[in-house]
Amino acid sequence: NAKYGVYWLIKASEQGHEEATKILQDCLSTGTGISEHNFAAVKSCLEMSQEEKLARKAAKKLFESMSGGESFITSKQLQNRMLQLEEASTSDNKNSISNEDWKNRTDSGEKLSVDMLISAASTYSRGEMPIIQAAICLDVMPSTRHKISQAALKPLLHIYFLYQFILDSLSRYHWR
Repeated sequence: NAKYGVYWLIKASEQGHEEATKILQDCLSTGTGISEHNFAAVKSCLEMSQEEKLARKAAKKLFESMSGGESFITSKQLQNRMLQLEEASTSDNKNSISNEDWKNRTDSGEKLSVDMLISAASTYSRGEMPIIQAAICLDVMPSTRHKISQAALKPLLHIYFLYQFILDSLSRYHWR
């Protein structure tokens, strides 16, 4: 059935498969497999840039690697991972990043769902600073928020390393 074909083309295109995106465009042009139920998803998928698709995929993989099957990670976990990435990028052994033991995570920081992380990656791929950044770098008490120091803003510098890690991990999964 053509509608099932379009469903799987959407899934493949969302994962960054360029050939699926081209076929999906052809389906939209000819109307093959397009229905009132999938039209919005097809349009949304075709309007999304390749970079955004890859960033969304990488954010999902990052979340899966950090969550240990749970429905959230904490902003503190994400901040720690970014610091690990920075340390690994400046050391000779770039494979020294260890998986954080999710069972020992504390409840410090905001709880972040996979959707929040994907949204942040999507926003960042469009050249905008994600809202999630506030949870990562402004980890200060509300009473002292007006006294935010440069040290509190330092994690902003690590966004590049997180993004680099996401894109590097995608190169292993990207279809050519």
